[in-house]
Amino acid sequence: MKKNIFFYMIMVVVFYLIIGIIRLDMTTIFACIVSLFLIFCIELLQKKIGYSDLCKFLCYVFVLSTEILGQIYHFYTRVWYFDIIMHIFSSFIISYLSYYLLRFFGDINKMLLLLFIFSFAMMIESVWEISEFCIDRVFNQDMQKDTIINEITSTYFSTSG
Repeated sequence: MKKNIFFYMIMVVVFYLIIGIIRLDMTTIFACIVSLFLIFCIELLQKKIGYSDLCKFLCYVFVLSTEILGQIYHFYTRVWYFDIIMHIFSSFIISYLSYYLLRFFGDINKMLLLLFIFSFAMMIESVWEISEFCIDRVFNQDMQKDTIINEITSTYFSTSG
């Protein structure tokens, strides 16, 4: 039964790819190719690390949500909190994957384990936001689906906010 779920999820992406090719919709074609590439990476990573089918399922749901719902159905612009949900969901997936990575090092102090998982998830999320900014800036795109940001500035603590 588990294998059928993953097969159907891949078939959904292939279906949207065929629809995109028929309609010559480059956004759909690109989103589906990226989805298939990420699904291939998930399969490869599962063989290397050996994480559970639940984690694999969560990764598939994340890829399909961001690419199919977010890019093809424009949930990033239609549902104002969709990006927040995807960031929270990806943090859980990253935390889950980092836990599996740490299993290879044997027994680790639980506080150190929690600190690493939190730091690793925050680092990945920060790198993602920086890459979104760089793509917006260099290619004049709108990956963040809100507006083109002209610069990153530091915010200092002050009484004025």
